[in-house]
Amino acid sequence: PAPTPEPVPPEELLARARAALTPGGLVEGLMDRLFEQGRFSGVVLGAVEGRPVLARAWGMADRAAGRANTLETRFNIASAGKMFTTVAIGQLLDEGRLQLEDRLADHLPDFRPEFGRTVTIGQLLSHHSGLGSYFASPLWAARRASIRTLADYLELIRDEPPRFAPGERYEYSNSGFVLLGAVIERLTGQDYYDAIHTRVFAPAGMTRSDYPSWDDPANDLAVPYTNGCFARPPGECTPGDWVDARSSAGVRGGPAGGGFSTAPDLHAFVEALKGGKLLTPQTLNRFKAEQGRMTRQGGPIDAFGFGFGRLTIHGQPSWGHNGGTIGAQAQIDVMEEAPVTLIVLANQDGAQRPASSAMRRAVAPPGWTPPPPQAGAGG
Repeated sequence: PAPTPEPVPPEELLARARAALTPGGLVEGLMDRLFEQGRFSGVVLGAVEGRPVLARAWGMADRAAGRANTLETRFNIASAGKMFTTVAIGQLLDEGRLQLEDRLADHLPDFRPEFGRTVTIGQLLSHHSGLGSYFASPLWAARRASIRTLADYLELIRDEPPRFAPGERYEYSNSGFVLLGAVIERLTGQDYYDAIHTRVFAPAGMTRSDYPSWDDPANDLAVPYTNGCFARPPGECTPGDWVDARSSAGVRGGPAGGGFSTAPDLHAFVEALKGGKLLTPQTLNRFKAEQGRMTRQGGPIDAFGFGFGRLTIHGQPSWGHNGGTIGAQAQIDVMEEAPVTLIVLANQDGAQRPASSAMRRAVAPPGWTPPPPQAGAGG
């Protein structure tokens, strides 16, 4: 294996990031090449010291209508939306309305009491609950076109058996975040979607973020496109033609992800977090701290805190989250020791990983060269 690069000093990282992200510079050239190869459609935003240096769109938001992606195009950010649920839970913690050690039954006494008495809010947030993903439920395929409320999501997991005892180990769980959404509804007295607007989008200045359904008449959504190779390793799938993947998605996102946002809005979200507008610094630091390691290192994230992902990029620790679903991916990397933020949103299979690799070139150590972009699974 290649040796681990020495960490880049923060001041050098900033200088490298500015140079690489400058319009017409290295990162934009790499992105142009990916687009010319048909391997990227979406938006990237690279910010240094809170200000975007590179922010640009490539490809088509709607191929049939001939509508191009722009910085105002709203993308399905898939599981990156878990950060919104995380922030709302953190705010309730800051307000003294819950503790991470609380049992689920303390706040949702009517939801499967035998399970609720054994699992804590912290275990749900850090993916130690024992629950899996509602995507594996036979009800998902039957009901995904009609799911529009949190109650609809709860019905998918009402009878889901735990895969292991809460706290026994780490295992990524979409179902656990549905329950966190229900806790938010119970404690705020608001519909989940209204609560996220009030508590996250509005104070962060995220004017373009929402949870539209696919039959929404808005014409600013990026249509997801699949070539049949989502989540399949390179070399194990022969890509087909690009086709509209909306019929494979749930009609509306929820607490585990599936909301829509833009790169500028996500940058505003990061800055609001860093500036203490959404969470106290103490809670943000607590939530970012590692709680469990991914079984496969070097992917979109290496580890999880309480609702935030962690990844080491060329020796530099970062936090954020990734998202991946059929035809749509997102990645938010926030450097921890220097003010650099890298955001990628994509609306075709396999586009996020090579784009994130190009963006991370901005903070690479001397002599580092990016691996050849690879097709395959995104997010």
